[in-house]
Amino acid sequence: MGKASGNAGTDCRKVRENIGGRAVKKIENVKNTLNKFIWLLPPLIVCAAMTFLFKVNGLYPFTGKTIAWCDMDQQVIPLLLDFKDILAGKEGLFFSFKNAGGMNFFGVFFFFLSSPFSFLVAFVDKADISSFANILVMLKMCAISLTASLFFSRKYPGHAVPNVLLSVLYAYSGYTMMYYQNIIWLDMVYVFPLLLLSLDMLKEGKRLFFVCALAACLFINYYISYMIVVFLLLYAFLWLIISKDRRFAGNFFLCCASAALLSAVVWLPSFVQYFSSGRKSSVIRNLQNSGLVTPYQTAFPTVFSTLFLFPFTLSRKVSKDGKLRFILFLLTLVPLLIEPVNKMWQTGSYMSFPTRYAFMTIFLCLTLAMDCMTQPSAPSAVKEQENDENTKKNAFFFGGRAPAVICSVLLGALALGYFLFSVNYTKENVTVMDQYSNTLWGNDASFEALLKLYLLAFGVGALCFALYKLGLLKPVGLWVCVGLLVVSELYVAPQTYMLSPAHETTGYRQIVDLADRIEDDGFYRVKTEREYSSLGFDVNMMGGIGYNALGHYTSLTGGGYMAAMKQFGYTSYWMEVGNSGGTVISDALMSVGYTISADNGKGEVYRNDSYGISKNDCYLPLGIVARRDIVGAAQNGADYSRRGELQKTLYADFFGDDEAVTVYSLEDAKLSDLDCQLLENGKYRLKPTSSAASLSFSVPVKEKELLYFNAFDENTNALNQAINKKFSVSAPGYYTGEFPTQKNNGTALLGEYSYGTVTVKVNVKSEVTIRDIGVFGVKKEKFSTAAAGVKTLGLTAGKNSLSGRYTASGGECVFLSVAYDEGLSAKINGKKAPLYEVYDGFTAFYLEEGENEVVISFRPKGFIAGTALCVVGLGLCVGACVYAKRKGGLVLPQGFDTVAYYAFIAVGGLVIAAVYVAPILLCIL
Repeated sequence: MGKASGNAGTDCRKVRENIGGRAVKKIENVKNTLNKFIWLLPPLIVCAAMTFLFKVNGLYPFTGKTIAWCDMDQQVIPLLLDFKDILAGKEGLFFSFKNAGGMNFFGVFFFFLSSPFSFLVAFVDKADISSFANILVMLKMCAISLTASLFFSRKYPGHAVPNVLLSVLYAYSGYTMMYYQNIIWLDMVYVFPLLLLSLDMLKEGKRLFFVCALAACLFINYYISYMIVVFLLLYAFLWLIISKDRRFAGNFFLCCASAALLSAVVWLPSFVQYFSSGRKSSVIRNLQNSGLVTPYQTAFPTVFSTLFLFPFTLSRKVSKDGKLRFILFLLTLVPLLIEPVNKMWQTGSYMSFPTRYAFMTIFLCLTLAMDCMTQPSAPSAVKEQENDENTKKNAFFFGGRAPAVICSVLLGALALGYFLFSVNYTKENVTVMDQYSNTLWGNDASFEALLKLYLLAFGVGALCFALYKLGLLKPVGLWVCVGLLVVSELYVAPQTYMLSPAHETTGYRQIVDLADRIEDDGFYRVKTEREYSSLGFDVNMMGGIGYNALGHYTSLTGGGYMAAMKQFGYTSYWMEVGNSGGTVISDALMSVGYTISADNGKGEVYRNDSYGISKNDCYLPLGIVARRDIVGAAQNGADYSRRGELQKTLYADFFGDDEAVTVYSLEDAKLSDLDCQLLENGKYRLKPTSSAASLSFSVPVKEKELLYFNAFDENTNALNQAINKKFSVSAPGYYTGEFPTQKNNGTALLGEYSYGTVTVKVNVKSEVTIRDIGVFGVKKEKFSTAAAGVKTLGLTAGKNSLSGRYTASGGECVFLSVAYDEGLSAKINGKKAPLYEVYDGFTAFYLEEGENEVVISFRPKGFIAGTALCVVGLGLCVGACVYAKRKGGLVLPQGFDTVAYYAFIAVGGLVIAAVYVAPILLCIL
């Protein structure tokens, strides 16, 4: 009986063990499956968190409010509107008449829009695209967390919790929050983990993924790719020194060359356009004029979100790869501190967004933290766990020891306390912390407020690190603390950088409502009566709503076009050409057919609650036949530096004699309490002797006349000019307290006057040196009569082209109000015809005698060469793949690896010298 009972007990234990074993096995299988697909969880968390943020704060898609601001409002959204028209077949990708009077759009696309997410605008109404920016940002944040999790899943398999936490933190990093308005940069943020992963695979001899990852960077954004290339050269340099792996050097060269060839169709024509833009400056001069310390109030907060993980980067590196990433982390931290190095990381200069490469710093920090978190916390404790069955059962949670339990509980409570504190602190101080969201720059107050909060997070992180390394904090205790710190960032970062600039889209919708309101099949441009950016009508919006525009603002605005437009009297500064300014003469030459005004105007064809569209009295179709040889004048070095005289020249060139234009220069003015001195360089120095200093122009008006005031000095795209705000101007019915200003520096229309003497008074506020100041008038009826007799080709626009027919008397010259570009080409009656640059930035060509069939087309300069290189690269890659498949691998020529090894060490040394050493020497010497 006892024996039978004993056997039964044994059988029961075996059954329980079998059942338990199967249960454990099932749990392990489930766990392995979850680990295999853990990379799906971070994007789901980010999506849920952002959706909750949008819902609670009344943002789109729950209301119409958008988080778009600054560059997203000024550039990204209008360009997305342009892209929607391109996808609809209304415009070509090469050339856009919706921007800068007609410009190369190819480089613009690959600077701002070349993301797979951009294609979603095809399914969104134009009126909703500003709000839809919320969804685009959220989707890219999901992609950022996804690729980070894929990286962690492959490099640190089986560590699901830290994988999820750090992947979500990467999506909510300071870089994402502060720079999301340049939304294309977020694409580079999610590609970077894949690039690092591909480098790990390259070390194993797997080349294809690295070629694809690097080519993707070059396709998505060639500008940020400059920083990627700097990083890669440093990576190769350090890895070759650490590992002595010559095979890697050969493969690295082969893959970089392949990626460069495959993407040449993008970067070659884009760089040609970039270097012909107005954004040209001397790198050496920029470094010599640089301060030594970065604008830390803005630079440092970029990495504040990961500050609590900085102690984890100090953990002992057990692998060569860990050592490599630690050195790279330090090298990408240096430019955050030292301004000359910072500038060199960003092609030598920047206007704002001072740490455009910092996503690399942030992700390297996360990988180093992951290294630490996945290493055993304390070897002695691990050994003790292996010998103690009771400890084994509890090790996962607290280490099975009282000190570990106490430390875990106390530290968890501290982390929870920090989370609660961060929420309350942000609520109380957000109006100070969000300074960046108002001005693009932090200040001392915002930096101090942010630093106080993140130093506390750093302290909690440092305690976690210390206790974890001592074995007093086990994985779950660590993850709870890190999780609370991450969750606090999910609250603090959006409150500081997203919700502050969030706004309604009522004004935007009023602008979009103006689209398709003009019933006119001809080619015409539309301008604004004055500058309306303060109302949200940024210059790129004119093209965004579908109208051919004069204005444009991106880093690729043509330098020649900017200079020419400024001489013509239009507003222009930095990289922006405005849609306002000019004169009735220049408007006619630029084929401006309609004007948008916030005020009620005559001849309106449409009006909504905010704006009206009026038809212009004097409009000339595109392609104007000149009365004089404007090409010969340009080739003989005609001087167009004085605006009033240029208006007389333009009138004579196209409308007849210049009697309709009268110029009143400084010599015609009456000076009061003002000393005037003519300098050797032809400029005037005006020096007030009292606060009432002024100069007055008495203009006799005998018929209807449009009067303009002009103050013009250097034709430069400087952000601010010395003459800005030096004058106030008054005339009957007109007054401006500050002129010129940054956004209003074209000619100022004083008004239309009839008979009598008009007095224009100009108060001089302080000493100023100026080249050209005065008043000029255009006799309106005489001009209208002359304009009616001007011959035009009436060119019509197609995709990337213009065409028209005209019967010429022989040798006639045509002015084309499109920026001169070497990518433009002309054919007349099927034969290639030369194009000429006139008026320092526009285009002209000669007609043949008799019937002329004119076709003007555009292809980006460098596109053919880039396409050829791409085809060659594609052929070589396909050939290499076929060869490798047949031969069982691709073996490089003997000695190739060695040559590449020493070449990359030399190049890496040059990069260190050029990026880190020379800039500092230029700054301090």
